[in-house]
Amino acid sequence: MTLPEEVSRIYRLSRRGGEDLGREGYCRGNVLGSYVHLHFGSNPQLAENFVRFCLKEKGRSSRA
Repeated sequence: MTLPEEVSRIYRLSRRGGEDLGREGYCRGNVLGSYVHLHFGSNPQLAENFVRFCLKEKGRSSRA
């Protein structure tokens, strides 16, 4: 299924070696949808950093 162009793609995916997998993370209003399956086994700190970033961005967007 192909999504219409007005549905924004939020980020680009790549493999660990740098191979580009294309744009992903679909945004409509304040909803983010994705088929990405994250696995933090090789980098447990990534989950904590992700949450910290989201909290920072939430605070930033609420001031706008």
